[in-house]
Amino acid sequence: PSKRKPPDAGPNRRDARWAWAAIRFGFTPDEYEALTTTQLLLLQKADEELTVQEGETVRGAVEVAIANSCRKRSKKPIRLFEKVRAGVSVMSRSDAIRKMRGIESVMGGTNG
Repeated sequence: PSKRKPPDAGPNRRDARWAWAAIRFGFTPDEYEALTTTQLLLLQKADEELTVQEGETVRGAVEVAIANSCRKRSKKPIRLFEKVRAGVSVMSRSDAIRKMRGIESVMGGTNG
């Protein structure tokens, strides 16, 4: 077991959390400071979901690569990825912030 403290622990907790938001989502210090507690929690949940999705994508790619390496030469290889369909888009940052504010208002406050 590691004795290292997580980035959230210690006197640099605030800086570590901002660094996470800056690297993962491109927030400036002012944008990060403007986030409420609820928005930070929603952001952390979104980051968890993104991390899980990325991990599942890598796992699937490894499975396909292994299956292709074990296939018979006469068999057609499995495609490593599917092309993105037209009309599928990623939510913009401003849309995500607007959505977080809407969820926050339903949850009962701007700081909680």
